Amino acid sequence: MRKTILSLLIAVILLAASGCASTGRGELFSEAPIALVSLASNFDINWKGEEPISPNIVGDTIRGIMRADEDWVIFTRADLIIEETEQTIRNLLENSPFITLAPKDQVFGSRSYNEARLNRVQENDEMIMPEGYRLIFHRDNNFFPAFARETGIERTLFITLDLTKAMSSGFAKNGNFRALVDMSVVLKNERGRTIFSRVYSVRSQGQTRTTSGAYSQEELLDLVRSAIYDASSAFLDSL
Repeated sequence: MRKTILSLLIAVILLAASGCASTGRGELFSEAPIALVSLASNFDINWKGEEPISPNIVGDTIRGIMRADEDWVIFTRADLIIEETEQTIRNLLENSPFITLAPKDQVFGSRSYNEARLNRVQENDEMIMPEGYRLIFHRDNNFFPAFARETGIERTLFITLDLTKAMSSGFAKNGNFRALVDMSVVLKNERGRTIFSRVYSVRSQGQTRTTSGAYSQEELLDLVRSAIYDASSAFLDSL
């Protein structure tokens, strides 16, 4: 008798869990458009786990390298590639069979979007965005139903990028390093409930050299571009 009751209880739990999972997947794979409402990145591409390098402490070795080649730098700003990053991510999502993105003008032109609460934490962290985007607070529960009523779009997508770099070989800041991308993806429905949430951490497949912390800025940006592409592809692959 006890075994029968236990079996029935397990069956009910599994059925309930299956129902919840299928509902979430149904919302995720719906053919209805998704609004990319927030795309943000950190401003400085720092060394992983370290504070930004001050130009005032640059030694003679680094100054000599930078005078010899104007492409060599000790710090890089993500705003140099944020616009093309947005285009890369948008192109990948729009060309996938899983996601249909709503037109940007429909999103940016809505009153609810322009009146939504902003994420003050991200503002204080000096996050940057492509032109037209706002740092929408993803826990503003008033925004989601208002946006859905106004535009008819019931799902909203938030993407946050953490761009850094880290040594892959060598000693201290002499040797080779890679670009690192942590891409946070959060998908919400018209009630503000999270449908999908995951962080994709990617190291660039390629690497480039650094001498005393100085490096080729263009080579770093190329590594960042490829890592962002790989992170976005990993998101689509997981669907």
